[in-house]
Amino acid sequence: MFDFVVETPPLAIEAPAETVWSVLTDADSYGEWNPFTTRIETDFQPRSPVRARDRHAAGRRPLHVPHDGYDGGSARPCRADAVRQVDPARLRRDRLGTEATGRRTPRRRSRLTRPHGSTLGGVPLLYITFKQQEHTMTTGNGNGRTNLDRAWAEIRELGLEPFVADLDAHGYTVIPPQLATPDGLRDRLLEAVLDVAERRNGVRPDLETGATHAAWKGRFATLSGGDGDSPIGDLMQSLLFEGRVFEEALMNPVLLAMATYLCGYSAVLSSMGCFMKGPNESTFSLHSDTPLPAPLPPQALVCNMTYVLTDFNRENGSTAFVPGSHKWCRNPIGRESIVGEGGNEEAVAVECPAGSLLAWHGNTWHGAFNRTAPGLRVSIPVYVARPYMRTQEGLVGKIPQEMLDRNPPRFAILAQQGIAYGYESQDDSMARAERAGKFIAAYAQAQETLFDHDLYS
Repeated sequence: MFDFVVETPPLAIEAPAETVWSVLTDADSYGEWNPFTTRIETDFQPRSPVRARDRHAAGRRPLHVPHDGYDGGSARPCRADAVRQVDPARLRRDRLGTEATGRRTPRRRSRLTRPHGSTLGGVPLLYITFKQQEHTMTTGNGNGRTNLDRAWAEIRELGLEPFVADLDAHGYTVIPPQLATPDGLRDRLLEAVLDVAERRNGVRPDLETGATHAAWKGRFATLSGGDGDSPIGDLMQSLLFEGRVFEEALMNPVLLAMATYLCGYSAVLSSMGCFMKGPNESTFSLHSDTPLPAPLPPQALVCNMTYVLTDFNRENGSTAFVPGSHKWCRNPIGRESIVGEGGNEEAVAVECPAGSLLAWHGNTWHGAFNRTAPGLRVSIPVYVARPYMRTQEGLVGKIPQEMLDRNPPRFAILAQQGIAYGYESQDDSMARAERAGKFIAAYAQAQETLFDHDLYS
């Protein structure tokens, strides 16, 4: 057993540390500001266990967080200290009042908040830790800079800190058009998918009335659970090869910064498609994107970065989310999965303008409302996964050399060219490993030994 400080991404709470600490140690008042952990029991002494009650935990049972290890998925890995995550956004808004403005700056930090120094993957921004002395755990990769340092430098440079905080607190965030789709990217993507739809379906989609996609059935009508229309409309898959604008969409620095924060630098593209939904009656049931049975791991194994190409709101059939559901580490059950009347009362419709980027953790419960307004709801989901997850699209060895040549080295990694798995024989295994190794080495060299020969750690 050894001591270390559990660190979190940079976040400034504009209040004295004593005020913040008094809130975190007021065990009887947790239910007033924390909808997820409504009560804790502990003596607040170093190495003391914490008994935390999670309102939405599977089985609604109290969660006991051990002080000397990992409880199997319901809490974060911990050693020596008892650790439990809280909602920083709600803490600042509901409990600290005017003492906490919520402004974020990496230079002014309470001693309670530090940049997390061990892993990427949706680490919450604020933890309770009980320690008398601070110790530093070495996390460097030999070059004086960790992958997390790099990721946070990118996030700060792009001005994405508030959106990362929102993502950690609620499981999803909306990045506005001025950051997400500069230089007319939204317009070019919309025009490109309309062209693809016309080539594939023989008719150009009607953006104004949605008549071309009204009550669309197609191959996804079965998702409605009966004889209804498709709750997602039409899905056009495998867009990466349909034009350079889709390569640009994949390499968007804002998208990559958010995906890297959730799934690491070795993340790969699982799929890129386009949803087109006209007026319809069926809602899309709530679900998580993590393809595993419960309990789900707290770190993101997959994430979704969706380009919103037309305005999203309830009448337009927008995506529905259950805020904070990524922390429950399970899938919705029964009535919890229903969107709309008689369903999950905690599901909310996202409202954002065309050109936004909608980012969410793979564990977050989401679905979609039906569209009641004329016109089309158009979006491009960029589904990203860790390299050991089975991807929806199989791109290994399928990317043309000219496409690889015109993009930076990370494009090859995203396009699955650094994956050697899926071999058919020993000879094939050796050939795949040699080919993948070249792409990994080129990426590592471009990033100045970013991975230190440890890309898939």
